[in-house]
Amino acid sequence: MNTSEYQFGSGYDRHYPVSQETGIDHSDYKSQMHVESFDIQRRGWQPPFAVDDIKLRKVFLRRGWRYVHGSALPPESIDWLELDKQATALSLKFGFTISPDASACQHEQARLHREHVPSRRR
Repeated sequence: MNTSEYQFGSGYDRHYPVSQETGIDHSDYKSQMHVESFDIQRRGWQPPFAVDDIKLRKVFLRRGWRYVHGSALPPESIDWLELDKQATALSLKFGFTISPDASACQHEQARLHREHVPSRRR
């Protein structure tokens, strides 16, 4: 893993890419190097659970609970393994259908799923 100070240094101590210190020539920089710059502020809004595993787990548990039990709030002491079994049983009971005009990728994923599920039940 390259942890070059030129690539990952802070904004205040960065060096010019072409210099005697870096050893990069102007012709190399212009013809062969890919350079990107971006502003962290422009990435947009991120939900708080996007950077917190505990919050993300709660989002998944709540979504799974709503799938199985409706709109009620899940209890604090929810067992995700039991919820997974309930959600799997529910989806196998009712099955699923894909719209005929869905993309080929969705139909391929459904085909792979139908082939995989029976092998997991053995």
